[in-house]
Formats: sequence, structure tokens, C-alpha cells
Amino acid sequence: IVNNMTSRSFIQQIQKFIPVLSFHSHKGQAGKIGLVGGCREYTGAPYYAAISALKIGADLSHVFCSEGAGTAIKSYSPELIVHPVMSEGGISSSSSSAASPSSSHHEQDEVDAITKWFGALHCLIIGPGLGRDERMWRVVEKVMTEAKKKELPMVIDGDGINLLCKNIALIHGYKWAVLTPNVVEFKRLQDSFKSEQEKEENEKKKGKGKGGDEDKPNEKDVQELSRKLGNVTVVLKASDDVISDGSDSIARCDTTGNARRSGGQGDVLAGSIGTFLAWSREWSRDNEEEAQRVSTPFTVLAAYAGCTLSRTAGVESKHFKPFI
Repeated sequence: IVNNMTSRSFIQQIQKFIPVLSFHSHKGQAGKIGLVGGCREYTGAPYYAAISALKIGADLSHVFCSEGAGTAIKSYSPELIVHPVMSEGGISSSSSSAASPSSSHHEQDEVDAITKWFGALHCLIIGPGLGRDERMWRVVEKVMTEAKKKELPMVIDGDGINLLCKNIALIHGYKWAVLTPNVVEFKRLQDSFKSEQEKEENEKKKGKGKGGDEDKPNEKDVQELSRKLGNVTVVLKASDDVISDGSDSIARCDTTGNARRSGGQGDVLAGSIGTFLAWSREWSRDNEEEAQRVSTPFTVLAAYAGCTLSRTAGVESKHFKPFI
């Protein structure tokens, strides 16, 4: 577990890849983030994640959302570049219906409308406000597959995690991915690796009233899940955030945060981690020899930086007076 001494070491490693402001820099060098999410019902989540990426220090933030979400998200801020390129099919992701040949053709057009921007992006954030629409999920699955081919870093949050629970292979073994589940989403990920019999036994335990604190995920659970995912970095959002890439070392962010648990905080975290992950990826490419001497995986460092900063900002926010 990370102690205070290791925490200081983390901060020193993180400082290496934070861009230095310079009059010689040009637009985009400090990070270009793409967010895939946002549907008719959920327009706030993609806004919070995308705008947080900018507030952390990224230069540009794109939102690839459904047609029904585009106008609302555009109205929240002129700083965001909004692409309403996905269509909602009106079908729940729990449905077993298959896509028709004609709809598959149009879905590929939507995939292409997103992936054509990959060369202009440093990181993808998948899931905030995505919803459960089956058609959008199929598009996002293809986008994630293409992102892996390009080795584009990804932060997966919210309904992006629910999508993964139905198709773990999408992210298995991908070293440039960070998953940010809350406790409920974490248990769904765990269930993805369980047999039907194990799931039934767990349900019986719940019915008998067993559970409580002893049933909450712990550090070893996070480590074990990461290993099952092929050492993908997992951030369990809880009273203390627990971070693991499946190695023997487990990071815990216990920086004091805001006691409120309002909607949007996880989206802010996803956007924050996305920017740090983009910075670390670009720095490691430009400084290969020095990057090899960094002892902690960049996904873990980016996650720790995002958790620490988001928690600190949550505490500081109480000093700001409301607008109304």
C-alpha cells in the first residue's frame, strides 16, 4: 500500500510529465482529449468530464455524442468541440435483437465519424452519459477496438463500464486503459468473471441479510480484478480511492475530499485522469530513455494524480459562493 513516503515519490514522478507553459508551444501540445458519450437523457455527465479535462490543462476537448444530446452540450460551453454523430436506436442494451444489415452500415459510418479524429487526439474518455442504448453500444465497441489498434489511451467510466461487463475482451490486457468503477460497478465487473452458480450463491447471501462493510471490495479485490482483466489499471472509487494494475503494489488515495456524493463527481474524475493520462503518454514517447526509469506505471500515476486533484478541488469548492 502506498504510504506518505511513496505518495511524495508519486508526485515527483507525476511532475515529470506535466507540460511546462511556454511561449513557444502551439495549440494542442498540452493535450487533445476526446470523450465518447452523451445521449438524450444524459447531457451533464459528458460536459463535466470534457470541461474538467480542459480545466486541468488540456488544450482541446472533443465530445462525440448522440444527435439528441448535441445541442444541449453545445449550449453549456463554447469551449467544447461537440460532434453529434451517433444515433439512438431506442433499444435497451438488455435486448437480444441483432442489428440489421442496413443499420450496421449506418453504424459503421458513425464509427468512421469518430475514428477519423484519432490522429488529432491524445486520449479517449469512454462512457460518461452514454446510457444503455444498444445501437450506441455497438458503435462504441467498434470505436474502442479501433482505439486499441492505435494504442490510444482510454479512461472508461459509467456506462462504459456496464458495456465492458458484457464484453470484457474489449479491454482485456490493454495497458493504456484506466477503469474507474464505483462500488456497484466494481461488483458488476467482478460478476463478469463468475459462473451462474456463483452469482446465485451471492444473491442467496444477500437475501439472508449478509453483507455490509465486510462485503465491500478491498485492496486485494481490486488487485485480483485487475489481474483478471490482464493487468488493466482499475480505480475503485470509495471513501479512499484504491488503484491497482495487478502488480504487488497497490496505491491508495486518502486525500481528504468532499463529503457530498452528488452526481457529476465521477465524471470530473474521469476527465482529470484523461488529461494526466494524455500527458504521460506523450511525455513517455518524447522521452523514451527517461520514461524507462519511471518506476510506476503511467496509468497508475495518472489515476493517482486525478484522484488527488479531484479530491482537493472538492474540499476547496466549499470556499466558493454560489452564483444564485
